[in-house]
Amino acid sequence: MLKIVTIRSPLPATEVRDRIARIIEPESSRARPLARRGGVSTPMGPYLYGNLSELTFKAMVGSTGYASAFRPIIGGSIEPQAAGATVRLVIRVRVFAAIIMALWFGFLLWASYLWFWGPHRANDVSVIAVPLGTMSFAGLALSLVAFFAKASWVERRIRASLAPGAARGIA
Repeated sequence: MLKIVTIRSPLPATEVRDRIARIIEPESSRARPLARRGGVSTPMGPYLYGNLSELTFKAMVGSTGYASAFRPIIGGSIEPQAAGATVRLVIRVRVFAAIIMALWFGFLLWASYLWFWGPHRANDVSVIAVPLGTMSFAGLALSLVAFFAKASWVERRIRASLAPGAARGIA
C-alpha cells in the first residue's frame, strides 16, 4: 500500500522545514508515556516520530494505545522552489507487513479460486474455501481502510502545519 502526496507551499524551504520539525518528535519519543487527564491515565492520540535532516525526513505514526504493523512509514523531501517550497511525501506500510499481507491474501484468493472455479468443487478442501475467501476480501478491505485513514491523517497533519496560523501554534 502506497500513497504519494505533493504539497506546494508559498513558504520558504527553511520555514517549511521548521514547521515540519515541530510536528515530528525525535526517534526517542517512540515510547511516549501515557497522559494524565483528570487523574486517569489515558493514551495520547497518534503522533509522528522520526528523523529530520535539512531537506528530507523519515517518520512513522506512533500511538501509545496500540501496536500495529500497518502504521504508515512516511518519507518526505522538501524541495526549494522560486516561489516557496514543495513537500513530497511517500506514505507506505512496512516491507515486512506488505510481504505478509501479499502472501496471506494471495493464499486466501487462491483458496477462493478453488471454491468458485476449481476442478474439485465438491471436494472437502472447498468447504473451507468460502470462509477463507470471505476472510480475504474482508481483511483486505479492513487493511486498506486502516492504512488510508492513517495516511490521510498524516497528510492533513502536515498540511495543517504549513497553514498560515500554524506558526503561532494554532494548527
